[in-house]
Amino acid sequence: MRSNKTIRTNDGTIICVTCYTPVKQKGKVMIIAPGIGITQAHYISFASHFCKEGFAVVTFDYRGMGRSRQQKLKGYRANIYQWAVQDINAILLYAKNNYPGHELIYTGHATGGEIVGLAPASQYINRVILIDSALSSAQLWPWQFKIKFRLLKTTVLFTKMLGYFPGKYLNIFGNLPLGVIHQWINWCENLNGLFDDFPDNNYRKLNVPLLALTFSDSWQCTPRAVKKLLNHFANSMITWFHITPLDMRIKEAEYHAFFSVKGSVLWEWLSDWINMKDEYFGDEKGITLKRYMS
Repeated sequence: MRSNKTIRTNDGTIICVTCYTPVKQKGKVMIIAPGIGITQAHYISFASHFCKEGFAVVTFDYRGMGRSRQQKLKGYRANIYQWAVQDINAILLYAKNNYPGHELIYTGHATGGEIVGLAPASQYINRVILIDSALSSAQLWPWQFKIKFRLLKTTVLFTKMLGYFPGKYLNIFGNLPLGVIHQWINWCENLNGLFDDFPDNNYRKLNVPLLALTFSDSWQCTPRAVKKLLNHFANSMITWFHITPLDMRIKEAEYHAFFSVKGSVLWEWLSDWINMKDEYFGDEKGITLKRYMS
């Protein structure tokens, strides 16, 4: 069953949430945190699949995005830090309070995974899944993407007069509040990304199983950038797989395809990883990705 709800953050902002309730619950609740420019509608197939598997699933839109956008985007004030410390934090507390006794599984897509530790309520997470998440720092990208980044910076300056970032028309990210794109650019100019601006204390406190899946067609997720991010989860039990389109058994593996390819073999494997007992992490007898590949 799927139902729409609203919750209020600590600073009074209304966030629109979708709750997927299974017929028979397994005692697990999954939160799906979107990437930049992506709304919760993108995750319907993925959320519905895991709901059928017995997981309660919670999706949401950040302030200024999707159903949570309560006014015109022009002039709307929001940034990525607020997405984390207000919006994600409110969602984590909602899941903790409304699904008592459930294992809380955080699935962060791209930036949604990168910023998880900024939320104080991340302390309640039992497992972390990072999909295409890496440290946002242009110094970790190939030279051709560094050039594209410089062009993007110039474009943002010219679009400032619009009062928002028209990413939908530029075919990058989608339409965003100016504060979001400006903060992302600032992080990308840092050697250590967001960690030059904010401490990683909460990241290091996450002593939980962590699964990272990255894909070879994602320009931001270079091995260096992924490692840089994962290093901040110093006490987590990390499993990381870098996957090629052939591994995914689909004809075209485009960015974001993981969440939209119904019946993906990786969804089956992910479900097994979530259900795996903690004592098997790091054990050679534990679940491996290879057995699910063609």
